[in-house]
Amino acid sequence: MPASVAAQRSRPVGGPSVFLTGVSTAVAAAVPALVAGVGPLPLVAVIAIEQFLLGWAWVRTFAGSIGTLVIVGLAALAADAIVLVSDSHEIGDGAGVIGVAVVAVILGQLARRRAGPPGPATPDQPVRVTVDMAAGLSGVLIVTLLTGYVDVASIETPAGRAGGPAMAAVGLVGGGSAVMVARACAAFAGGRVVLPAGWWLISRAIGLVAAAAGGAAFGAAAAGLTVSDGTAIATVAATVAVIIDMVVARGIAELRASGDPEFEWPLVAVLPLAVAAVFVYAVAHTLAG
Repeated sequence: MPASVAAQRSRPVGGPSVFLTGVSTAVAAAVPALVAGVGPLPLVAVIAIEQFLLGWAWVRTFAGSIGTLVIVGLAALAADAIVLVSDSHEIGDGAGVIGVAVVAVILGQLARRRAGPPGPATPDQPVRVTVDMAAGLSGVLIVTLLTGYVDVASIETPAGRAGGPAMAAVGLVGGGSAVMVARACAAFAGGRVVLPAGWWLISRAIGLVAAAAGGAAFGAAAAGLTVSDGTAIATVAATVAVIIDMVVARGIAELRASGDPEFEWPLVAVLPLAVAAVFVYAVAHTLAG
């Protein structure tokens, strides 16, 4: 492990900073959860904003080009549009969008390589192209994952069962609350970006318990949603979210060690929720029967 990263992991950066990053995740989860029951258009509008922030942070963190950022943004908008006009509301409806976006990223990198200065390529030119392509390919995937919450909200359920909006809301709240509680525990313990492994496990376990309790309460209060349904969806979302949050926290520590923490907040706030969306969809689809 580089000495700079090791030193960064042991240096306090201030409890409020760690806590506020958790709050940002809770806000990123609460806003779409609140509008999920209003209708698909408001939910898509909120999701689109979060997709833009996540895509921008992701591409910029990897020093991607403006062209790559445009492709990532257009892929997100196209995936959202397909959800609005599709009748199936399957999470795989956006596969075509991802495929086209991947081709666009590859062609863009080929064009960028050919448009370089005449003469032999500079030593860092292949590296820039490779990093930009990686940012584009991964960025397209992660921003389209967020569309999964719109798919969940569109799930049609039998009479007497909770509709998709309630399932989407409990998944968002479960993931967001788990990350917020876990980071609040980290802030309370001293505000270190990456704490010793034992404490991270304890703080994450506390977050999972809080999310499961919240899901159970949501299930008891929501019409047509059972306690077990709410607990299952919230627990799955929380488990995925806290794992991704741990990965993001370590990545942020390395960014700070290299002197580039500028794009931390959107990654911390939205990425755990984006990855959890696929799992929320799988559980909700199973419960809906």
